[in-house]
Amino acid sequence: MHEGSQYIISRATFPAYFLKESGKVQQAWSEIDVLLFRNNIAPTLGITHRFIGSEPFCDVTRQYNQTLHALLEGDITVVEIPRIKITGNAISASEVRRLLKTQQFSRIRDIVPASTFAHLEAHYSAEVA
Repeated sequence: MHEGSQYIISRATFPAYFLKESGKVQQAWSEIDVLLFRNNIAPTLGITHRFIGSEPFCDVTRQYNQTLHALLEGDITVVEIPRIKITGNAISASEVRRLLKTQQFSRIRDIVPASTFAHLEAHYSAEVA
């Protein structure tokens, strides 16, 4: 027998067991992650700023960013960097991966920096594969 505590199956360590709605489960995991960062990692490493990118596409990442802002306020400065836009649309890694699968390098060239394009072309073009 081992005496139970906060770390033996609890809402703090296994939120999915207690929360049946997936949105609440995701929020709970985000909060655990951010609180571990705020209370343990940041003080140990002397971190005073957390840099994140804005998220116009993914609901999970956008919600995580909101959790960072809310739970780090007053302790760690959250700097949210706007996503780069090309032709009015934000660059999306998902879109780049989709274009890679179909080998549309001319479209990729239009939406990523030259250094990124060179890497992708060198490692993912049909001739290399």
